[in-house]
Amino acid sequence: MKRLFFLTVLIGILTACGDGSNKDLLCDDGGIVVGYDDRECNCCSGWLITLDDSGDTIKVLDILLESELLEKVNTSGYPIPVNLEHSPVAGDCSDLYRGVLCFEFR
Repeated sequence: MKRLFFLTVLIGILTACGDGSNKDLLCDDGGIVVGYDDRECNCCSGWLITLDDSGDTIKVLDILLESELLEKVNTSGYPIPVNLEHSPVAGDCSDLYRGVLCFEFR
């Protein structure tokens, strides 16, 4: 009975955690990575992404697939077409930065 209980709890935990993928996210906002602001000041540095639908440029500090993005920049340069899903962030620079929930290369 004890084993059955622990097995049930383990299955519940694994099911709740999932596989870490972004299957529920659409990642359907088109954009173009146009550069990186490397200034070392408060609210300055970050990836610059121009959104296809609005033409607005957003700034992102942490990006998924950053090592792959750096490799593309080093081999092909800018611009780099991507699909992403982004959202507001909290904090001191929340009016300047967006969070990236899903990121993929086109």
